[in-house]
Amino acid sequence: MSDHTSLAAEFMYRTHFGFESTPPKTNPEVVASMAKAVFSIINGDGKITARERAWVKGYFATKGFGEEVVDSIDSMQALPVEEIVGLMSESILRFAANVLLYDAIRAASADRTYPVGEHTTVMAVAAALGVSTKTVTMIENLVQEEQELLTRRVALLFPNGHPNLADRYRR
Repeated sequence: MSDHTSLAAEFMYRTHFGFESTPPKTNPEVVASMAKAVFSIINGDGKITARERAWVKGYFATKGFGEEVVDSIDSMQALPVEEIVGLMSESILRFAANVLLYDAIRAASADRTYPVGEHTTVMAVAAALGVSTKTVTMIENLVQEEQELLTRRVALLFPNGHPNLADRYRR
């Protein structure tokens, strides 16, 4: 990773997950597996919107994932639930089920909707990974609360608007 890429990843992990340092990414296949898993879940409604795809690319770029992984998202195809579960059983990913679901729900909500098909896929993957319905509901609520907090933050910080604001934050 370049110095700036490392700096961005360290900042993201520290401010978003409370990590002291960026987790090692020694195995590019593991990193690619996490990207494939998130990407596949957001296809639960049978389509991946441009905003969802852009969210996945941007998110994994800020996590310091390699260019080959980030660029592969442009042509990535969704996998069935069974293959997602197989990917998540790899090495350290077996500890990341809740993170996978959190990331997938946020990616699925990038276009301001969280379709039933995507929720259904989240629930199927969660069940296969041994994550309870209660935990999934708590993660879904957290994502919704974070979106509401972002809306409040934008309104407070930019009461007169800003030319770069996304349409959903314009008054």
